[in-house]
Amino acid sequence: MLCQLAKIATPPKESLPQVHEIEKLSFEDPYPAWYLRALYSLAGNLFIAAYNVEGEIIGYAAAVPKRERVCHIASIAVHPKCRRRGVGRALLESLEELCAAEGYNVCILEVSYTNWPALNLYHSSGYRWFMLIPNYYGPGKHAIAMVKLCRSQVLVEG
Repeated sequence: MLCQLAKIATPPKESLPQVHEIEKLSFEDPYPAWYLRALYSLAGNLFIAAYNVEGEIIGYAAAVPKRERVCHIASIAVHPKCRRRGVGRALLESLEELCAAEGYNVCILEVSYTNWPALNLYHSSGYRWFMLIPNYYGPGKHAIAMVKLCRSQVLVEG
């Protein structure tokens, strides 16, 4: 598998099995295929995939509306062979731009408190810890909720 990032785009629904394979390789308790299909339907253009130069999906990210100006980043995963090459950061930045373009001001996400690579990515991208969620991923598997302004709020007087 080549890991050179060629493009980020909304994948066709037929490619969800490829996305699910990356999901299964990435997480101890991966989303089931039916949940990814539901997430795909809910996210619309906020479900994106990273493609390599051969057109293979090497990562994906998805976000859904949480509240009126809040975009919830539900998942980001990169094929294990393609990690630490900027793919996750590119997906995160693309998703933030899409959320901002849709009118969302705030991006939130949850991450396992033991997932240091993801925590470092999010922190270096401007996310800040705001809450520990005990047992979020199961007994003894805590999450850290993080938040970031995904676009500046400009106040206009007058």
